[in-house]
Amino acid sequence: MSSAKIFLYKLKGEDDRDNCVYIEYPSFECGHYFHVPSPCGPCFSGGEFADYKDIKTALTKEQYNQFLKLCDELNSFGYGLDKDEEKKAKAKEKADELYNFIQSNLCASEKADKFEKKIQKEEDEWLKEEYGFDDEDIEEIHDAYGLSYFDRGIVGCIYDSSYDVADRWVDECCQVDDWIKNYIDYDRMGDNIVSDGDYVELSDGRIVEFNC
Repeated sequence: MSSAKIFLYKLKGEDDRDNCVYIEYPSFECGHYFHVPSPCGPCFSGGEFADYKDIKTALTKEQYNQFLKLCDELNSFGYGLDKDEEKKAKAKEKADELYNFIQSNLCASEKADKFEKKIQKEEDEWLKEEYGFDDEDIEEIHDAYGLSYFDRGIVGCIYDSSYDVADRWVDECCQVDDWIKNYIDYDRMGDNIVSDGDYVELSDGRIVEFNC
């Protein structure tokens, strides 16, 4: 991921994988339009922001509605800004306003920081219960993941060993005759996949595959 993701809210009453929503700062893209923040997570990008009544967030209702309004106003400038300097200047002014809102109310807010830590603890507890992780496992997962996302969605599959990683990879990604599979060094192949891919080996030998 090239840019930092900023936690915005968690959906109420949702127990599925994609229950936490993040955003990015607005940015000028391709020299002709501003990228407007949209919902994103480890397994998704885009879509509509949820209603305030359906979320848990550090923002007040007024602040959340202000955020949505700023996004809509920036989005209304559309494309072709490189051909209209006056329009481009106005769009940049709106983008700066949105940037400052995000910075002051989410990134540099003590309230938002405490709320994010609370949600991350909830998500860590969910991962422990769902997959039998302990505190050491959780720390290893977050250290290895290295991206701004922290919720349950970062965990894709759990394997008992690197052998199992290779076995699934061969079955799902390769067209190999069954007789050839007898000659595959699954342990070595699995070790290579894990070391080069989006995985982490936990202290107990299990392999976690990341969503990213």
